[in-house]
Amino acid sequence: MRVAAPPAAMVASAHPDSVQSLICTRATKEGSWITMPSDDKSYEDRVVYLTDLIDRTGPPRPLDGFTFVRCVLRGPVVLAPMDGFHMSGCRLDTPSADAMFYEIEPGYHLGIVPVMNWTMEDCTLENVALAGSAELRAMLLGGTS
Repeated sequence: MRVAAPPAAMVASAHPDSVQSLICTRATKEGSWITMPSDDKSYEDRVVYLTDLIDRTGPPRPLDGFTFVRCVLRGPVVLAPMDGFHMSGCRLDTPSADAMFYEIEPGYHLGIVPVMNWTMEDCTLENVALAGSAELRAMLLGGTS
């Protein structure tokens, strides 16, 4: 599929499972394009599908500068916390911390979404995993297993 810049006039429809997500699609001779809004980075009391926040128009880059308060954050997604990652009072919808944390070495890893300057307060994480060092696991999850 070829990714093209959207035309000036486009049709937008709300994603059935996410109030904030707009998916704009239009079929063209060359294929189709999908674009996601990137200007709204603060979410409160909402269900957010984290994969909807990924910019698919260029090379992979970190999700930067998002804030979530009392949200339900849904995957499936594996996040790699980087600088400025804060998680407070969150509920992990998982049988154990071991089931949702992947210990990885520093470097580039396919399929893992880096996040930075990211705040989650009093959120529920559903089908969301985290990846990072053993030190990061201890800092974020403490002694839970």
